[in-house]
Amino acid sequence: MSFLKWLKNSGGSGLYLHEDFYCQVELIPIENFLDLKEENEKIDEFAKEHSDGLGFTDVYIREGQKVKTSEREIPINEFEALLQTYGFQKVDKVYSGYGSYKEICLSTWGFKLDSSAVFCDFKNNLIENIWIDGFRFSKDSANKEELINCLFQIGAKWKLILNDWDLTEAIDLSNKKSIDDYISEE
Repeated sequence: MSFLKWLKNSGGSGLYLHEDFYCQVELIPIENFLDLKEENEKIDEFAKEHSDGLGFTDVYIREGQKVKTSEREIPINEFEALLQTYGFQKVDKVYSGYGSYKEICLSTWGFKLDSSAVFCDFKNNLIENIWIDGFRFSKDSANKEELINCLFQIGAKWKLILNDWDLTEAIDLSNKKSIDDYISEE
């Protein structure tokens, strides 16, 4: 039985996060911007060198950020209130895993608006990491403006930028046009 079918049949409401997507589209302090550009270039070069046409022959391990999101000391309840302003609803549970293995993430909250989700893990009611899923390819979303404004406000309030490790691209969250371009990708 698929996880989504299991979740529906169990009467639960929640979000499933494949373990490979943890912090893959990450919101991090703006002080890391130049380092991110350099790291993204290293990843692109590594990918070119290790591509065999069907996949990759090695794994790249990313460097840690010099300034961590946890250093912003963002209260989880304040973050939740901001997301709810833009229509995001907190889900009951966040599950993670791979294949048929899944588990509840006890210190992770998820927020959903249509097919877009914001995740954060926390310790002592302060956010450790923030990441998103489902924001790209939202050009025709009825909630496109909410998505743009939400990311803009998160960026402004806590001086964060978005780094999409899949695209190896950093997005300036202080620029609504940059956010719109990212969300509107076809």
